[in-house]
Amino acid sequence: MEKILKQLDIKNNKLYQISKDKIVVCGIDFNDKIFINDKKDQDIDIKKLNQFIKELNIVRLNHIGLSYSVKDLKEEIKDIKSKLKDKTKNKHNYNLYQEENGSKKNFWGFLGTNVIKKKKIEPMFEVVLTETKGTKPTSWRPHFQIDYDTPKSYEEIVDLSNKIFGRNVFTWKLDIKGYGVVLAMGKIGSIGDVKIFLGIGTNLRGSEYQRNTLQLV
Repeated sequence: MEKILKQLDIKNNKLYQISKDKIVVCGIDFNDKIFINDKKDQDIDIKKLNQFIKELNIVRLNHIGLSYSVKDLKEEIKDIKSKLKDKTKNKHNYNLYQEENGSKKNFWGFLGTNVIKKKKIEPMFEVVLTETKGTKPTSWRPHFQIDYDTPKSYEEIVDLSNKIFGRNVFTWKLDIKGYGVVLAMGKIGSIGDVKIFLGIGTNLRGSEYQRNTLQLV
């Protein structure tokens, strides 16, 4: 994963540090939740991915993140919150926020800050948790995701995907009734058992509005 992020010019920062043997966010080590070993088999066409992202005319990186299954959703959230209290590791006082999704079995969490200064939106780190009886890999989990804001419509994103990848990789979309598609997401490959997903915000996604609706957990 480190190699892919480097090729996409996504650099480590105060919020997260990702290397060949660790994923640390706000001082929290997520290696035991989703360990991505770059030595495992990969089926990601970096050349096509770079071309796709270049032609999207990216506005900004919205977030990167991960998704995994848990047996007890409330306990997992409690554990993350507890680890954030360790200021020797969470040195920049980052918080955990939640985006409402309407499900009691899923948690869309964001680590970082939702403060917008001078209209500058800082990338966050998303943690998507799903409560299940087992933690075996599924078609969606575990996964690592990269999410960009773009000026493109959903139709333009699909057309570009067909042009570069030869198919529409975006098998899931967030379609708001009476408004339109604000997000497209699809699998672009995998590294071992870990799926790699790409999220593309359309020209209808208001990132400032999204950040302002996040609730502190």
